[in-house]
Amino acid sequence: MDIAIFDHEGVIGLATVLLLVVTTIYAALTWWIASSNSRIVRSQLRPIVAFRIYRRQGIILSLSLENTGRSIANDIRISIDKNFYQYAEYKEERNIKSFYIFNNTISSIAPNESILLDLAQGFNFGKEINGEEITPMLFSMRLTYEWNGIQFDENQTIDIRPYMPSLAVKEPLENLDSIAESLKKIAKN
Repeated sequence: MDIAIFDHEGVIGLATVLLLVVTTIYAALTWWIASSNSRIVRSQLRPIVAFRIYRRQGIILSLSLENTGRSIANDIRISIDKNFYQYAEYKEERNIKSFYIFNNTISSIAPNESILLDLAQGFNFGKEINGEEITPMLFSMRLTYEWNGIQFDENQTIDIRPYMPSLAVKEPLENLDSIAESLKKIAKN
């Protein structure tokens, strides 16, 4: 009889240990799944601040600083690695590196908000003065911003070269002004 009791107690002890191991594994997996879900939710809610190249009036390229995320980005700081003289006008007040957004912290950018910054016309890219490229076709931007106590530090290379063939093409709606002028002349006659 002692052997049967011993076996019974041994089975209960072994079952208890196995239950403890399974419970520990289950708790660890539950914690891992919960933390993974939390990271996924945070990544979907976070702001995403970046520059987008935007073609305007057929020949002008602009940069649009945009928040395409779902939350407000705070304390945005932007730097550019090269001088860039807007519209190839070699004057310090046209050097975008000296513009407000490159020298001050932007308090916040809401989702779907953007700041447009004209660069130059297609024929002005790659211009040099005294050996200095004043409208470079390749430059880098660094953006830092904060959301919910998390700091983001992103680098973005702006490459104008792929856009060059399309800069001579005018959008159909851009011709409306000249059409309106022609109609006014016709109406006067």
